[in-house]
Amino acid sequence: MANTITSQTLLDGPRNLVVKVKITGDGSGEESDTDLVDISDFTGPPGEVSIEKIKSSLVGFSTKLSWNATTNVDALDLPVGENHMDFTPYGGLTNNAGTGVNGDILFSTVGLGAADEGTIVLEMRKKA
Repeated sequence: MANTITSQTLLDGPRNLVVKVKITGDGSGEESDTDLVDISDFTGPPGEVSIEKIKSSLVGFSTKLSWNATTNVDALDLPVGENHMDFTPYGGLTNNAGTGVNGDILFSTVGLGAADEGTIVLEMRKKA
């Protein structure tokens, strides 16, 4: 079997994008550099996004977010538990990846086991 990852687009406007992702572990192992946000799935599509806010609830595992590139660049870590991060006062968390950037956001899990569950809500701003 495979872990269950379901994504729901809550808002796909001309400037803003909000995505909710639910992760459920089945005991088959970790997720590694799995698409959290595939930029080509959205209206535009934008060239990339900046992360303005993140809300997460992770039970039993943590998650690392990365900007997809030839060599992926770490964006941030989401620890176990309830988290809320607001980057709007700083203009959002921007993609600083170099060569091969495609605008996608990836995630990798640490400690994902059977019946572990987590939800991540990303509020993003589209960039050309």
